[in-house]
Amino acid sequence: MRYISSKHIPTEELQKLYNDAGWFNYTYDLNKLNQAFSHSLYVLSVWDDTELIGLIRLVGDGISIVLIQDLLVKTKYQNQGIGSSLIDKVLKRYKDVMQIVCLTDNQENTKSFYKKRGLSHVSNYNVVAMAEIKPHI
Repeated sequence: MRYISSKHIPTEELQKLYNDAGWFNYTYDLNKLNQAFSHSLYVLSVWDDTELIGLIRLVGDGISIVLIQDLLVKTKYQNQGIGSSLIDKVLKRYKDVMQIVCLTDNQENTKSFYKKRGLSHVSNYNVVAMAEIKPHI
């Protein structure tokens, strides 16, 4: 497996990965998905030969805030430490950033995954998170 830091990932590979995760809102408009990647702060992808098997995508200024926008690992590669490795690498890279934020599914296994990586529920900081989430990007 190879880790590659690049915002430029073939559209077909992105589509396969996002569809595998069931994140069809992202593949509804592939031009917007490509724009989102080109405007990202940082993207780290994982490859098995020529197959994209996972990635983490960050947005933000890299100084005061970083948002973990996407963390995906193809189903057949899950539970092999790839997602943990991706998040550990970016947490190390941005260790001096004041706020690292992640919006995620409200499922126990997902919340447990991020807690093991050192992230906490926002209520632990006496703050509240607010959002407007639209069906398509």
